Order: sequence, then C-alpha cells, then structure tokens
Amino acid sequence: MKRRDILMAAPAAIATLGLARPLHAQNLPHPNRLIVPFQAGGSADALARLIADKMKATWKQQPIVVENKPGAGGVLSVQTLLAAPRDGKALMLNVVQTILRPVLLPQTPYKVFTDLAPITRVGNSQIVFVVRADLPVNTMREFIAYANAPGRAPTFGASGVGTVGHLYAEMIKKNHVPSLVIAQLRGDPQIMSDLLGGHVMCSLMALPSVTQQVAGGKVKVLAVTGTKRSQALPNVPTFAEAGVPDMDTGFWFALFAGGGTPSGTVQKIHADLVATLGQDKEFIERLDAIGTELEWSTPAQFTSDLRKESDKWAAFVAATGVKVES
Repeated sequence: MKRRDILMAAPAAIATLGLARPLHAQNLPHPNRLIVPFQAGGSADALARLIADKMKATWKQQPIVVENKPGAGGVLSVQTLLAAPRDGKALMLNVVQTILRPVLLPQTPYKVFTDLAPITRVGNSQIVFVVRADLPVNTMREFIAYANAPGRAPTFGASGVGTVGHLYAEMIKKNHVPSLVIAQLRGDPQIMSDLLGGHVMCSLMALPSVTQQVAGGKVKVLAVTGTKRSQALPNVPTFAEAGVPDMDTGFWFALFAGGGTPSGTVQKIHADLVATLGQDKEFIERLDAIGTELEWSTPAQFTSDLRKESDKWAAFVAATGVKVES
C-alpha cells in the first residue's frame, strides 16, 4: 500500500474487505490533539497543521489542537503522548528519530513497541548525497575512489548527532571511506554554506534543501535514499543502484497513538486518514512542496517495517560501537 497509485485505491480496497463500514459504525472517540516534537514553523509543524485542518470534518472536532513539544530529542513529545489516556484522542506526528534514539541511547525513557501504537507513515522525504560542484566526481563509485586517495581525509557535514544523516555518514565511513571526518553542524543551511565555501566536501541533506543549488550548478547530487528514484531528480540513482546498499531509509513522517490504544480505534483512525487524505489533491501538493512523497502503510505493516529498521540500526551500532552523548 505505498505510493499514489496504490494509495488512491486504498479506500475502495478497505471497503471491499468489509473493514471500513464496521469501523465507522463503531462509536469510537475522535482524535482532538496532535503532538509534534518540533517548534512551530517547520515542515513537521506545517504538516501536522494541514492534517489537523483536513481531518476536522471527518473527526467532527473543532478544532484539532496541534501541540508543539520540542526538546530532549523528541522524548518530550513522546512523554506528552504517554501522559494522555490511551483512547485515540491524542496522536503524535513524529519522524525517523523516534526509533533511532532508543537504539543509540538505551536509557531513553520509552520503548517503541510497547509504549507506542504505530498507525501509519504519512510521507517520506528522500535524503541525497551531495558534493561540491568542483569535485572531479559524478558517481558514488568515483567519489569513493577519490576520497580514498592517499593522504586525503574528506570532511562530511552532518546535521546533528544521532540523526539518520549522521548514522549514514558512519556507515559510509565504516564500509567505504575509513578516512572520512564527520563534522557536526547545526543544520542543512549551515552545511550548504560550508559546502559552497569549501569547508566540507560532502553531506547527506534533505532533498528540498539542495534543489535550488543543484539547479544553479553549485553542488552535485550523486545518490538518493529510497527504493526508487526521486521524481525531482530522475537522473540520480538510488544508493542501491549506485553500489552503496542499505541506505534506503529516508526522513519519514508518521502518526502514532499511545501503546495500549484499542486495536479497533487504531484501525479506524488509519481508515479515516486514508479515506480523507488519500483523495485530497491539496494535501498531496503540499507534501510535494516540501519534498515529501505521500506514503501509507497499515498499522501492522508499519510496525513490521519499524522492527526491521530498528533491528538494522541496532546491529550497525553494535558492530561499529557508534556512541551518542545524551
């Protein structure tokens, strides 16, 4: 149930299976809170507010309150969710960091698969490997050969400790470029500034952060995360196509309820989201505007994907000894 062609058929498929009518017939509570682990004004906040606005009619709630709970690497938002009754009225929009933090920091005060009830992915933003335009490379293989030349210690700009970009940098260092120097910077704007200024050689950045500079010929993109190429950069291969496997996870957005929320409530919320947002042209266009592709998954599918993703990173952290300070 991924991507738009499958997505558009999802409501009909649910009805055919006989699930939609019984779920909607139940007198289940409607969500009225949407918790976000970021400050107001960012892409996650904008997405949460769009979801809240679009779901008002379906969930018959005026308004659905978006609560910004930044802090502690997303832990505060999870704690806010867990403090609410497990009845489906409070939801959380979170990102891939939800599962990365417990892997990197075992003392994280929540367990993904007991404290959270995964509902669905909503969208997936691809991450791109970007290098300075003056580098004499045009593919990942050429970059790896160039970076491994004797005496070279290429600097990688990473946007924060423990982010998916940081872990992918550690993966590149372990498997392909042992001399890679990982510099921790404040975010994509500073990384782009340092790339253009020649202070770092390469980075992994969110696709929307690089499109303008790519169009201007100031940086080059060598590969993208995901299982298929980006619609915005159709000539750029995926990492798998470029000979660098295991880099398929992008920067996803997903919805969660509190662990222990009744299964029927979770299923109804999922069915409502697919039926309402899956057909909404404005919602899809707004996602496109922030470089995010609409992507659904059933609660069971999403839970299974999270387990695989968590296990992959746990194995990598165990094998490399990557440590992150809390």
